[in-house]
Amino acid sequence: MDLTGEIPKAIGELKSLKFLALHTNYLIGEIPKTIGQPKSLASLYLNENNLSGQIPPELGNCTTLLSLFLSNNHLTGKIPKAMFEFKSLSSLHLYGNKLTGAIPPEVGNCTSLFSLLLNNNYLTGEIPKAIGELKSLEQLYLNTNNLTRPIPFSIGKLKRLSELIIYNNNLSEGIPESLGELISLQTLDASNNQLSGKIPPALGNCKHVTDLVLTDNFLLGRIPPTLKVLSAHSNDFSGTLPASLANCTQLTLIDFSKNRLAGELSSHPLANCLQLRVVSLSSNELKGYIPLWIGNLSRLQVLDLSNNKFWGRIPSALEDLKGFKNPKVSQLGGTTLYEDIPAIKIKGFEYKLEYVLASNTILDLSNNNLKGEIPPNIGNLSQLRLLNLSRNQLEGVIPASLGQIEPLEQLDLSQNSLSGKIPEELSQLSKLSYWNVSFNHFCGPIPGGKQLMTFDERSYQGNPTCLCGYPLQSCKQNKSSIVPSPSEMVGKSVWSKVDEHVSMIAVGLGFGIGLGGMISIIVWWDRLLRSLRGTKIWGLCATTDFPKF
Repeated sequence: MDLTGEIPKAIGELKSLKFLALHTNYLIGEIPKTIGQPKSLASLYLNENNLSGQIPPELGNCTTLLSLFLSNNHLTGKIPKAMFEFKSLSSLHLYGNKLTGAIPPEVGNCTSLFSLLLNNNYLTGEIPKAIGELKSLEQLYLNTNNLTRPIPFSIGKLKRLSELIIYNNNLSEGIPESLGELISLQTLDASNNQLSGKIPPALGNCKHVTDLVLTDNFLLGRIPPTLKVLSAHSNDFSGTLPASLANCTQLTLIDFSKNRLAGELSSHPLANCLQLRVVSLSSNELKGYIPLWIGNLSRLQVLDLSNNKFWGRIPSALEDLKGFKNPKVSQLGGTTLYEDIPAIKIKGFEYKLEYVLASNTILDLSNNNLKGEIPPNIGNLSQLRLLNLSRNQLEGVIPASLGQIEPLEQLDLSQNSLSGKIPEELSQLSKLSYWNVSFNHFCGPIPGGKQLMTFDERSYQGNPTCLCGYPLQSCKQNKSSIVPSPSEMVGKSVWSKVDEHVSMIAVGLGFGIGLGGMISIIVWWDRLLRSLRGTKIWGLCATTDFPKF
């Protein structure tokens, strides 16, 4: 329905009202105080409207209330303490408003609550210890508020809790050991807080944890073995990747980007995690060769090793990544692969991807010390959408096979030592939205094509002047715009040396002849003066007595 206007005060006259659902409309104004008059009201759904003002304390009169949904409105003020007198309340959803103040400690009275969602407000203060009295609680969402102080130890009493979502706050100190007693916990997201210290080993007792998101904190420590999703970017992990990852055989996403990890990956236990679909280890201090075992990760769709110290060649084993050839190999049930995905550099800027679609395929090896040629078989990764090999020391030519990657949208090969012609086959990339080959050694005409014609000179800057064609200067049929073959280069090299020797001989002869002529003139002049009068000439610095007139 598309109801508009205000909720009428007369609704309080419905004394036998048990169920009121006015959600997902365009209602405005305040919630009338008379809403608390129907003593038998069990379910109230006013969510997804444009209601404003404060939550009326009179709702506390509805002692039989089971479900209260006021989310996604414009409600302000504090949460009334009277609301937590509902002994039978099972679901309280107040998220997506502008509520302020602290969470009342009276929340502990609602012992029947199994879903408490207070996220996306402006709540302050600490998480009340009394929350540990909610023995039936399964969902606790307190994220995106301004909550401070440590996570209360009492949360460990919530044996039925499966989702603990507390990200985007200012919670401090460490993760309490008591969280290891949450035997039903499946998802813990404490990212973007001020948490520090070690991940408590007791967390490994949570055998059902599949999603552990601890990004943007100051944490370190061991990893629970049952994880499927591990997002720990922007923390303070150092040393090598935790060896305990070898036990995480069901792991599908790992994100340790923006830490201080070091060492090599050549024989890392992570090779046992054959279910991996997203690997992001960017912005660390990892080194060595890119490991060959990555080619065994047949479900991999996102590989980001950028901003490290990897050296050597790009392994041809990357051709074995079936997920880059057919993303459906992962047999996903929906269109979304993961949420809270690491930041990826696109168009030279860093973007935080809120989710990765099942069709996304990303290969980013930029800003390392990789050398050698780009393997031609990368062109066999037929479903690749983003390829970034920039800021390395790659040589040789661009493989023409890259033109076969029909879905390719982002291609960055800038700041390498690539040379030769830009392959004509790249003009077939009809979906290309970003293209950068600047600061290389390319020469010859730039290929045409609808997509390549959309990029300006910034995509080609820092190359020799022999690179020509739109958007640079037009190609002229002269030596500067023609790329010679290797045999021609050898021939030209030989003849250039011959020309150089001939020129040097000619210069030497000219200098000798000129010097000899000058000496002859001086000698002749000396003899002439001697014949005229006694004269003293001492070399080139002569002092002559000329006749007086």
